[in-house]
Amino acid sequence: DNVIPYMYDGDFLGDIIAYGKRKNVLVKPLFNSLGHNTLIPRIFPEISAKKEDGTPANAGFCTKSEKTYEVMFNIYDEIIDRYLLPNGVYDIQIGLDEVTPGAICHCEMCKDKTHPELMVEYIIKLCKHLKARGMKHIYIYHDMLYHHFNIVNEELRDKFIAEGIYDE
Repeated sequence: DNVIPYMYDGDFLGDIIAYGKRKNVLVKPLFNSLGHNTLIPRIFPEISAKKEDGTPANAGFCTKSEKTYEVMFNIYDEIIDRYLLPNGVYDIQIGLDEVTPGAICHCEMCKDKTHPELMVEYIIKLCKHLKARGMKHIYIYHDMLYHHFNIVNEELRDKFIAEGIYDE
């Protein structure tokens, strides 16, 4: 339950990225924030998605809370500052697969939004931040957007263009 991942404990991601570059391999780290994540919402229950009764779900995030973005941006910024930029890497993967309905927040700010609306708002805000931090290629798993919501279309493309993140 409280096992620190070896990659984190050993702090050798920078060494892996540098080694990859020497071998002409580009390492594109993946940090999946909304999906596959219960550790962060348990550690920071104030940013956890809320159940209908207002208690933390301990899975998912309240994507309308500025505190959520503060925590998530700090994590991404540390990855960028410690491992990517020092190695001349401008690629990052933000995952976002398997963001299940149980991970969606039901707080007052989120409850009237649809699951796809909350995800797209999060994607845009996160991508704008990553672009401002120098990331040139941001990879997103699209299973939720495509298979479950069927919103990978011209409207989504146009929204990304209007927000200035489409090329990234």
